[in-house]
Amino acid sequence: MVDPIFAALEQHRAAYAALTAALATDSFDGHALALANDVEARALNVLAATPATTRDGIVAVVQYVAAQRATREVSPEWEHRLADSLAAAIAAVP
Repeated sequence: MVDPIFAALEQHRAAYAALTAALATDSFDGHALALANDVEARALNVLAATPATTRDGIVAVVQYVAAQRATREVSPEWEHRLADSLAAAIAAVP
């Protein structure tokens, strides 16, 4: 059984890359930037709402969050939601 957190991680990774690309462009396109920001925010919500179901998934989330925190500001609200999700996942994994 594949842990659903891996798909959520990949979805956010792709959305964040698109947002970063939109921010890095020389020509400002407010619509494209707003769309990329919205997609990234939705992917972040999916990630925070998707519980890891395996130890490997839990480790992947912790590593991903550490990498995100090293490269960008992560909102405290999102960190709390993710911490709650991780705590539930840790409690549920045998």
